[in-house]
Amino acid sequence: MNQLLRNYDVYLPCPCGSGKKGKFCCWISSGKWHKKKSHFLLPARPAENAVDRCYLKSTLDCGGNISREHYISEGVLKQLNENNVLQADGLLWIDGTANLPTSAFTSKILCEKHNSLLSMFDDTAIKFFKLLTEFENAFKDPHAVPKSEVYLFAGEDIERWMLKTLIGFVVSGNTSKDRQPLPKTIDESWIPILLGQKDFEDRVGLHYKITKDKKIVYENSFAFLPYSSEKDGNVKAAQFSLKGWDFEFMMIPTLGLDPNVIYRPRSIILRNSIMEKIIELSWDDPKYESVLIFDRVGQTAQ
Repeated sequence: MNQLLRNYDVYLPCPCGSGKKGKFCCWISSGKWHKKKSHFLLPARPAENAVDRCYLKSTLDCGGNISREHYISEGVLKQLNENNVLQADGLLWIDGTANLPTSAFTSKILCEKHNSLLSMFDDTAIKFFKLLTEFENAFKDPHAVPKSEVYLFAGEDIERWMLKTLIGFVVSGNTSKDRQPLPKTIDESWIPILLGQKDFEDRVGLHYKITKDKKIVYENSFAFLPYSSEKDGNVKAAQFSLKGWDFEFMMIPTLGLDPNVIYRPRSIILRNSIMEKIIELSWDDPKYESVLIFDRVGQTAQ
């Protein structure tokens, strides 16, 4: 755990952003903090209702009609939005590059009940995405007052947002390889993981891959690159590029042999000579303690 969080005043607002004092929120004991992953209030008995095209219909707990769901969180898209227009490419239904409204990135893939239920993960992603921009602006502004800050997230909630996004891309038919569509099939074992009824297996979930030049160049962008199985063509993983930060999300276990791939980092630290900006990811399993440190050099971090 980083020094800034270890020495954080527990009577200040909790770094998770709840508004509560840290002592009565995510503080555990001297120098230790943990944000619990989000939990759904799932009914003891399902409603025995399955809405056609809802990818959670196997739970038999659908409600309302089928709804249009943003397979990329709407709040994330709005952060990239200039005059309600996004420049997009890479999707099969886009010829080259196109300027599109955020409503273009929706598909009828969730019932109204499940659309609302999963929105908590969108809120987490929006906050995470926004912080990357705020960090960039703080380092870039020569008139900004230097201020070291730390923000706390439940790592599993970031993973589950990535799983939700991956599923959304797949079932909406927006994954492809060499301009050929990939199957719309997902592994049903992912559903209880998404709903918090089952944990991610070891070496499954969030990874950070350190690039060869060990640099990050900030971009106001979102990119999604699916990885498919050579055996059946089904998507099993994806790369998420968030404002220039490249994360890999795997739903098949990795071997953990590549020293440049960090599984479930605990701390992401961006710093220069006068301040640090820190994103702390807490995990239910305390064994994940890897730290990623990036030193600010001009417009890049390395």
